[in-house]
Amino acid sequence: MNPLFQRLVNVAEAIEREPSLASDLQALSDVAALSPFHLHRLFASHFNQNIGAYGRKVRVYRAAYQLAFRNDIPILTVALDAGFSSAEGFARAFKKLFDVAPSTFRAQPQWELLHQRFTPLSSLTVHRGNPMNNPPFSAQQVNVQHFPTIPIAEWVHQGQPNLVLKTVKSFIDWRKQETLPPSAYRTFNVLYDDPNTTRDEDYRFGVACEIPQEKTIDHSNIEKKHIPAGLCATVRLIGDDSQIGAYVHELYASWLPSTLFVLRDFPIFIERVRFYPEVGAADAITDIYLPIEEAQSK
Repeated sequence: MNPLFQRLVNVAEAIEREPSLASDLQALSDVAALSPFHLHRLFASHFNQNIGAYGRKVRVYRAAYQLAFRNDIPILTVALDAGFSSAEGFARAFKKLFDVAPSTFRAQPQWELLHQRFTPLSSLTVHRGNPMNNPPFSAQQVNVQHFPTIPIAEWVHQGQPNLVLKTVKSFIDWRKQETLPPSAYRTFNVLYDDPNTTRDEDYRFGVACEIPQEKTIDHSNIEKKHIPAGLCATVRLIGDDSQIGAYVHELYASWLPSTLFVLRDFPIFIERVRFYPEVGAADAITDIYLPIEEAQSK
């Protein structure tokens, strides 16, 4: 990546971590190691938006997740937490980005809009057009470890990838009812299919969490399963989860062929160690696990 462009991406990442920095040009200039006189022009010329506008988008986008997934938080509180001084100002900014009022979005979240209207600029640190030309991690960052058997509750989303968040919200609601907080029970996704090569109607994505071994489940869409014990190649992604595809590609296309391991009969899966919107997109932590085993000698 061009060094200057990387500096600008670092600025975007800083704003994603702390949106209020969008109003502190000097602090962002320090991040970029660029003069304040030039930073705002360079940012606008590379990203087709000014720093202040990007900061507002980050705040509204984070607030949209709060509206969709945190029904217990009043809209005014969401607005104030997002840095707006009034519900009216928040509503104007929200409607400008998503074309609907915050109350309407909360009542009926439009999941497609979350992806269509905002892409974190920090995700540009990975060249997604051809990951092989710009590996997102080195082989030295991959660890091979034994993963223990973990009982899970899983809701398998089947259908359009851009509607996965609807399933996620339903699963979160069930998880709250069952008192299975992320602080006590690990959060997983099972990546059954590649959205780039699978028809929408056939696409499957597992939304899951760890559960006590003795727990019973009475829900039409959720099953009690387990992640089987065995060796896994694991790599940690810190940042926006739009990079997951590039990481998965690198594990399959580059890392695995360079080893003596073969694949086990279980899909690649991820653990959400820290996730949005509990933390900023740039601070999210995702561990990616590729189930493997040693090749049998003949």
